[in-house]
Amino acid sequence: MIRGVGEPDPVNRRAQLACAWSGVVFLVMFAIGMVALAQFIPPPKANDSLGQTVSLYADHTNRVRAGLVLMMSAAGFTAPWYGVMAVHIKRIEGRISPLTYTWIACGGAMILVILSPVMTMIVASFRPGRDPQITQALNDLAWIPFIMVYPPVLIQQLTITGAILGNARQTVFPRWVAYLNFWFAVLLVPAVAIPFFKHGPFAWHGIFEFWLAAVDFFGWFAVMTVFLMKAIREHQIDLPASAQ
Repeated sequence: MIRGVGEPDPVNRRAQLACAWSGVVFLVMFAIGMVALAQFIPPPKANDSLGQTVSLYADHTNRVRAGLVLMMSAAGFTAPWYGVMAVHIKRIEGRISPLTYTWIACGGAMILVILSPVMTMIVASFRPGRDPQITQALNDLAWIPFIMVYPPVLIQQLTITGAILGNARQTVFPRWVAYLNFWFAVLLVPAVAIPFFKHGPFAWHGIFEFWLAAVDFFGWFAVMTVFLMKAIREHQIDLPASAQ
């Protein structure tokens, strides 16, 4: 049976929804790995002693490793999510779509932003009996970028803001989602202070760094997943007249 103009393509819609649901898979897997297995909530402190840092990886080593592997595996599920979000940003922009390609580039970078620090934590846990100073260096090399490398997601948030506000007639996302994304981007800026503090709210474990970044990124990811699924379900794919 041939579909008429304006009828949804069920196969395409299922594929898009599967990609959107991959974002939920990422959130769940990452949370289980980080919270339940690795038990990195609350995070280690920037001013931890050598002994405390070594204990982070030497105590319950296999459980920590399992959590880190799950966190690493979860990162892959962000790729389909970034891909289907790009489809709907392009719907807003049309044929000439620089913001869509900006989003895609930042999506690839974000996967590395997640993978690289987690892999460094895995290296730290691989030989927990090594020189404590090396373990501490690896721990710093993991946690500072893990919390501080915000530019890709900030640009993605501004990309959505620009796409929505740049097209007053678009109906893919509500207009207020643009302002929400803008404020999500603004709340990432305090991360620039991480290199200057080992104590207090601006240290990497502080309220203005780890906790604000976690609420910002994962809250943004969850909110945009909801609106992405709504956009997919409401999207009508028109066939060319020759296909009727």
